[in-house]
Amino acid sequence: MNGPETLHASVERTHSFKQALERCGLPFHEDYVSHTDLTEKGNFEAFQRLRNLKEKPSAVLSFNDFVTLDLIKYAKENNVLIGYDIHVISFANYPLWKYMDNPPLASIEQYPAEQASIASRMLFRLINNEGKEELPVENAKLSSKLVYQ
Repeated sequence: MNGPETLHASVERTHSFKQALERCGLPFHEDYVSHTDLTEKGNFEAFQRLRNLKEKPSAVLSFNDFVTLDLIKYAKENNVLIGYDIHVISFANYPLWKYMDNPPLASIEQYPAEQASIASRMLFRLINNEGKEELPVENAKLSSKLVYQ
């Protein structure tokens, strides 16, 4: 379950997903990528599209933990058991997963404090420059970590 197709993170995640499948010698099936507009309704519809496939997926990689929360709600309302009928891996590592009966199988920790620190440093660099000189484009890549619940 990916985010909007126009969002850079969605494009990057689809690309990375394809690469990971290729490295494992597995085919990529476009039908198994369901985009959501990140609203509750859009999240329900994206999950429903996956559940309506002839060959239902046994696992879902969800765009983020808020999408996953809607997925869990939809699953409960439709008697789909998380961890039994379908497994879920999410992005963001929501700290409340540990209190749930059927949490996602795993979550991808993205270190939001580090992201904020780097982003604020970049922002203050631009603010302090006040347009005096053209600054080089600065890219930042952070590592992530798969956290099993």
